Amino acid sequence: MISPSRRPTTAPIFRRRPSPRRLPQRFGTLAALLVATAVAGCSQSTPQTPDTPATDNASALPRTDPATLLRMTFLRYRNSDYYSDRGFAELTYQGEQGTERRTAPLATWYDRGRLYVSAYETRLWRDDRQSIAWFVGDAAQLWQQQVLVQDVRQRRPDLEHLLSDPALVTAIAAGQAGPPPQLEWMFAENPMQKLFDDDAQFVYGDVATIDQVPCRSVNVTSGNERFTFWIDTTQTLIRRVDLPSLLIPTDQTTSDQPIEPSQPPANVAAVVQLSIHLRDATRSQRTGPPPMDSFPAAPVTVAGLVTPPTVSPGWLGQRVSGDRIQLSRRPATNRGDQDQIVRQPWACLLSLSDSPLAGHQLDLLRQWVSRMPADLRRKVLIGAVLPAGDSSDDRIVGNESMLDLVYQQAPSQDPSWLLPGSLTVLDHQGRIQWHEPHFVSSTLPQIGAVLADLVNGVNVPQRIRQQQRQADEEFRRSLEKQHSAAAELILPSHAP
Repeated sequence: MISPSRRPTTAPIFRRRPSPRRLPQRFGTLAALLVATAVAGCSQSTPQTPDTPATDNASALPRTDPATLLRMTFLRYRNSDYYSDRGFAELTYQGEQGTERRTAPLATWYDRGRLYVSAYETRLWRDDRQSIAWFVGDAAQLWQQQVLVQDVRQRRPDLEHLLSDPALVTAIAAGQAGPPPQLEWMFAENPMQKLFDDDAQFVYGDVATIDQVPCRSVNVTSGNERFTFWIDTTQTLIRRVDLPSLLIPTDQTTSDQPIEPSQPPANVAAVVQLSIHLRDATRSQRTGPPPMDSFPAAPVTVAGLVTPPTVSPGWLGQRVSGDRIQLSRRPATNRGDQDQIVRQPWACLLSLSDSPLAGHQLDLLRQWVSRMPADLRRKVLIGAVLPAGDSSDDRIVGNESMLDLVYQQAPSQDPSWLLPGSLTVLDHQGRIQWHEPHFVSSTLPQIGAVLADLVNGVNVPQRIRQQQRQADEEFRRSLEKQHSAAAELILPSHAP
């Protein structure tokens, strides 16, 4: 099938760290970039900058060994009747052209059997009657207003039953830092047991003040991966977790081996850091849960979530009108004059932004084009699209020989197919044949397959529309089945 699957694969939950292959699209190009690191490997976690240096009194090593301290900390979570935090996941991209950060909610509230979780665009409420999961933001529309309703078996949540729906597990695990670890710490029978079963090393690290609290760090190293837990030893609370850094290689098109941390920095184009901040973590009982996000306007209750089909853009096969993008200029190339170039049958346009990722994606595009078969390269134009009002040459310096065309986006319109970080394939009549919203190394094989099909005469937009109709029909049948089996939605007294 030529249409891309946006469905994250089901994978075991809480197994050290989530695979970058399952990271979501909702964080845009920055999060999608992590997909490219699936073959780039992990390094030991890069030390994060602490909020403030800790006091001398907090610097003394605990009397217990680090592995025991970590076990004791997880045990306190397992036995807690109350817990809350305002947690969030933070993703930081550091490249030659700058640094970019994104955050997403990863918060938990628990009070004697009642639970509210805010994880990315997924929300979960549980009380003594039901467990209810729903989606917010764009995800609510993507999942077509589905609300998962399940019966509750016991007062205290059990992790296996709490996350028994495969689609729910996949949706949460697809977040940039994986599922909320607080759920495993509190509700798993043996929290983080795999961490202790592995041949890992536990050592004390730095001391720092995080969230205005002195914390001692415990570094857990297994192979080339290192996790850092920042523990408030007074309250036995974890205030932050630093996950292994992801190293993006300079050449992303051929690397199939992880980059070792000991390799020269020249082999690394960028570093992506992941951290989970558990702000305001406490076990003190509070008056009630935090403000809850609303259910969908027209909720469709289901006994099991039905993963929605891939939505193909409605404008596939449509011709790009002249007022949507304007030809600004064409760098000098050796591929012939203007008339010869515009008659090439296909064009690949990469939409750039003012983000530090723009240079990274141009590097990836250059590496991909350099490996393109000569007969295919002669039939494909390579172009870049600058944002509206941006006439800077800085973004394309060093890439003039690769680019056949540079377009300037028209200021009057912002078509969705020109979103920054996306790649669009056009035919010689300007009709959109393919659109990849996140141009990263993991999407290169599929883009290459699309170009090969187009060259061989395949009507790609038509085939995608046929696949879409079949997927929609299958989805509707499955949704009706799950809806008919769903329990009645009982709203909590403080229903959103």
